[in-house]
Amino acid sequence: MAGFIPAPNIVSVTMLLTVDNQRVENVLHYKFAVTVNNAQLQAIVNFIDTQFWPLYKATLCNQISLIEIKAIDLTVQNGAEYKKSYAVGAEPGLIVGPVVPGNVALVVTHNTASRGKSYRGRTYIPGVCMYRLSSGVTVLVSQITETLTAFNKLLTAVAGIGATLVVLSKYANKLQRPTAIGTPIVSFTANNALDSQRRRLLGRGT
Repeated sequence: MAGFIPAPNIVSVTMLLTVDNQRVENVLHYKFAVTVNNAQLQAIVNFIDTQFWPLYKATLCNQISLIEIKAIDLTVQNGAEYKKSYAVGAEPGLIVGPVVPGNVALVVTHNTASRGKSYRGRTYIPGVCMYRLSSGVTVLVSQITETLTAFNKLLTAVAGIGATLVVLSKYANKLQRPTAIGTPIVSFTANNALDSQRRRLLGRGT
């Protein structure tokens, strides 16, 4: 098992959600130009809560709800953390209707200025509403547009709190890096084809 890989001045932000009695996560990474402190951890969590989540939840079914946002400093093992929690059902998605199966997801790709697996990332978006499908395997164009609007907010507003959204890479050519690197994200893209994440199947997740 790989040991801890430090990521200097990089913070992971985990959005923990629940749908169909299963927990799912969306994880983002931010790099600061200076040493991370508690105020910065709190600022990142507040930014996700007040700026990103209102746009994101407008794209999600009301069967899914946000239960926690947690920021962790990855500079050192057992780094400082800050989190904000919500009662189950207190922060649901805003689209009323049935939800797609738990393993089904819309994928947003995180693009950087560099090529290769170490320089791109993905977010598997859970909680898509059945009413937002254009077929059994695709979503409406409006779903893509609104989702990308939400994610672009991460690029346009995050600079105001001194952080850059990055793709985190801990490995290169299947070998562990001594120190993780963060490459700035320059854009997000998505197509209308639904994808699947096996570990979100009922009984395999948490």
